[in-house]
Amino acid sequence: MDIRELVRDRVETVRAIMLQINEASWLADTLGDSEQRLKATEARKRLAQVLSDPDDYQALRGAPPQDDPLLARQVDMLTRAYARNQMTPEEIAEQAHMEEEIEEVFVHFRAELDGRSVSENDINEILRDEQDTAARRRAWEASKQIGRLVAPKLVELVEARNRAARRMGYRDFFAMSLALDELDEDELFALMGALAAATDELFAREKGRIDGALAARFGVEPGSVGPWHYSDPFFQRAPDDGSLDLDYIFKGKDLPKLASRFFAGIGMDVEDILARSDLYERPGKYQHAYCNDMDREGDIRTICNLRDNHDWMSTLLHELGHGVYFKYIDRSLPWALREHAHTLTTEAVAMIMGNQVFDARWLVRIAGVDEDEAARIESAAARRSALQSLVFIRWCLALVNFERELYANPRRDLNALWRELVAVYQGTKAPDGRDEPDWAAKIHVALYPVYYQNYMLGELLAAQMVQAIAARAGTASFTDMPEVGQWFVDEVFAPGARWHWNELVRRATGSPLGAQAFTERLAILTD
Repeated sequence: MDIRELVRDRVETVRAIMLQINEASWLADTLGDSEQRLKATEARKRLAQVLSDPDDYQALRGAPPQDDPLLARQVDMLTRAYARNQMTPEEIAEQAHMEEEIEEVFVHFRAELDGRSVSENDINEILRDEQDTAARRRAWEASKQIGRLVAPKLVELVEARNRAARRMGYRDFFAMSLALDELDEDELFALMGALAAATDELFAREKGRIDGALAARFGVEPGSVGPWHYSDPFFQRAPDDGSLDLDYIFKGKDLPKLASRFFAGIGMDVEDILARSDLYERPGKYQHAYCNDMDREGDIRTICNLRDNHDWMSTLLHELGHGVYFKYIDRSLPWALREHAHTLTTEAVAMIMGNQVFDARWLVRIAGVDEDEAARIESAAARRSALQSLVFIRWCLALVNFERELYANPRRDLNALWRELVAVYQGTKAPDGRDEPDWAAKIHVALYPVYYQNYMLGELLAAQMVQAIAARAGTASFTDMPEVGQWFVDEVFAPGARWHWNELVRRATGSPLGAQAFTERLAILTD
């Protein structure tokens, strides 16, 4: 079998199994169906077994250079997929079983708070609205209850991932994951170090301002502001400091209709995506949000748990940003290349779309805000958007550094490590005497490992893309500008995975990925 036949045959096998995984996972997440989750797990095991074939792997590694660039790219992508799965059947089964167990806990978990079961949405609303510090603290502590449930099994899973990665010749699972995802670890951490240094002073000043506003709001001393005074359990987002409240804009609004109107205005139809999606919360349903391309043929769906507020409007736009990326990939490409160039490129697009809720033009034309009102909040909204990016980047720095250390030594005192890193990068301090596995309450650490750097890099790329849009369109506000939508389609979406991600970035924005556009975006915080 020549290399072209091998690629065609194995891709077809992967395609069939991926469809089974996606269908079963969708039913498991929307219905809370344990039987479907087991089906998804079994299908993942079959996929890993296919990709673990050592003869196929050697054939792909030893393939001569290809004149056909699309075939060459498929060989490269398949080789990396096989490299990730060079595990024994026992290793495959062990990891799949542990991941299934942890996933079941996350899907069905509801925190216990004041004698009642509460959802993630409920906790987030308490952290957004509650004035009583004691009630906020109880809600924050409840959000971490799941950490204690999953931490022991998660450490075992980390060790299992490491055993397989080391047997395959990698330092650990973290190093393997970056290498096989076309990310250079040294370059990544050099960039992270530069980002930390560039934002240390600014973040310290802004956090001092945030803490001062929160202290005034809750009637405490600035030094007594605790992690429960922020607006989410991990201080991922800039909390409401009283300068900007956009929730009233979305009260009673049909969020999917607003989202559809926005995307239609830039020449993208999302009605078919929304029709297939599961948008509202209910017991037993997955509590987070995601978008998935089920078959790379047009069946694109998103899961949300919408409530009529600013955060969920932003989240819906974010997920539909992923959706339009999937939808407008050139379907004449081979199936294996009908995906985003890299996770960081689709995250960048999603972030740009989610940030539209801060844009005055979007607020007027889509949300129906009066022009005078939009003008009044424009500067505060622009500042809030930049502050949000700053807060999020610092959170990313904490989490990515934690994951690196987690895989380097999963038996160290992880609770202490977590407290140290959030203190360094987020400036937050755990309550005296607290020694809990709060790190394990973050779903990504368990089920989406070595992923968070893509959000961080996505923030940098989003800023770089917005600069490119402004250079072409004369403005970074692109609501009702189909020419900007066409730029996304032609320059970002349609190429799929035909090129290395940084080549796509260079072609689309004019330069490789860097931090300059992002740091320039933060300049508004110094005005």
